[in-house]
Amino acid sequence: MDRAPAGTDIVPLFLDAAESLRPPTPAVLVEYPERCLVDASPALISRLLAVAVSAACARASDRAEIRLELGSRPGCSFYLRADGSGDGSGSAALAELLSGVG
Repeated sequence: MDRAPAGTDIVPLFLDAAESLRPPTPAVLVEYPERCLVDASPALISRLLAVAVSAACARASDRAEIRLELGSRPGCSFYLRADGSGDGSGSAALAELLSGVG
């Protein structure tokens, strides 16, 4: 019998945050995987995503469009990039916060 992987799928939480925090302008484009599982409290991870999406939208509000990307890679629970960035301190801080979440 196959068992579903343990964890919280944060894609729906990311989409909810992106939609609820979407500024009236500029346009917000989102990219995300089919699933992104993390071992975390849904309430806590939802709040973290809301803070990260809100900060990304605020930083890029002077652009014609904002691109938000959610993804994962080996050694990283997940990452969130805004307009192609993602290796800066915001992503590092988010990754650090998540390393102890469970």
